[in-house]
Amino acid sequence: MVKKWKIAGLISLLLVISFFSLYLKINVLEPDQKPKYNPLEPHDYPGTKKVFIHGTIGWLSIPGPYNLFWECNGLFISLTADLSGGREAAENEMIKIAESMSCEFR
Repeated sequence: MVKKWKIAGLISLLLVISFFSLYLKINVLEPDQKPKYNPLEPHDYPGTKKVFIHGTIGWLSIPGPYNLFWECNGLFISLTADLSGGREAAENEMIKIAESMSCEFR
């Protein structure tokens, strides 16, 4: 029972932070300070590598911590890891994890 209240409190806190952040972007920031792009859309910027997961394009950030971002049936998924063993091993492991996930949501 206590665990449910903790989860509900955490979700409420995240919602408050999200609304405050949105308020700042809409009302406080000057037009030249507002983001020029949607942060949920992947962008080709230095330090990224284009990969394919289930036939869709994913974006893998090269510098650690490694981040893999892709769309899965209309849902955007981000996988972040701080893996040792070198860049190649980290990339392969993250792509393997992403490919093992099912994109069929019910």
